Amino acid sequence: MVPDTFGAVTLLVVAERAAALVPGFRTFLQACSLPGDPGGSLGREGHRLATEFDRLHGWVADSPGPPGQEAEQTCLLTALRHHRMIIHDALQLTFPKVRTRYLLDQAR
Repeated sequence: MVPDTFGAVTLLVVAERAAALVPGFRTFLQACSLPGDPGGSLGREGHRLATEFDRLHGWVADSPGPPGQEAEQTCLLTALRHHRMIIHDALQLTFPKVRTRYLLDQAR
């Protein structure tokens, strides 16, 4: 009988893809912390990153976990969810929904 290693390979591929997103994630967070107008491209980049982390999370959540690697699957799901939540929080803080003239004047 051939062991089913598809689940383990899937976890590894998703982890590698998530690791490839980390440099962009760090650059995005650093750009969010800078003073001044963030610009629309930063918002689009944050949305792209959040979408990618969400997509990877969905792949792991929907795939059957490899036997004996439930802890690894849970850890990967937690890390992907954590990164996605940080991006959403950074977007909300960088691009507040309400930008009145008063708030803009107070920021100066």
